[in-house]
Amino acid sequence: KMEERLIIAVSGFPVLYDVSLFAYRDLNKKNDAWKKVSEIVGVPGKEKRWKNLRDTFRREKNRERERNRSGAGAVSSRPWRYMGVMSFLNPFVESRPTSGNMVVEVEEGQESSDEGTAPSTSGVISGLSPTPLQKKRSPPTEDPDEMFFRSILSDFKSLTERRRDELKFKIHQLIFEAKCQEAEENTKI
Repeated sequence: KMEERLIIAVSGFPVLYDVSLFAYRDLNKKNDAWKKVSEIVGVPGKEKRWKNLRDTFRREKNRERERNRSGAGAVSSRPWRYMGVMSFLNPFVESRPTSGNMVVEVEEGQESSDEGTAPSTSGVISGLSPTPLQKKRSPPTEDPDEMFFRSILSDFKSLTERRRDELKFKIHQLIFEAKCQEAEENTKI
């Protein structure tokens, strides 16, 4: 299906979705990436469709979090058809804290909900989430999967750009198929 090809193609170009990359702000690099995506998908001008898919993924992730939160009633609903193939976006889709401009008053003798700290009187300034540059990065870990991919990186980079694009596409297809198989196995249990 065209949507799956689009998703898999975009996944090979982090400059289109990873806001922490410096190149994310480079319009020339993004335009080049979109041209390559169009070549892979075979249809030009799919940026708007991608944004729609990405936004739907974000909404579905929020709904999933809401269903899974503590105290939520058990609701049986089928996951959105592209949740699996778009799971590469998980590290880039964070739920942002919501805030408002409502003043919270605490009477004397009462403690605020944040263990003795004063409540925020204005969510307009204090509720803003940090920009990617302000976020603290966690120290690197020795993840064996990450080490595996790093070990084949030099061989991967030695390939032509077209071969790399084809290989990225095939890898995403394999991962998508494996996730679908796991999902089927989990539903049979």
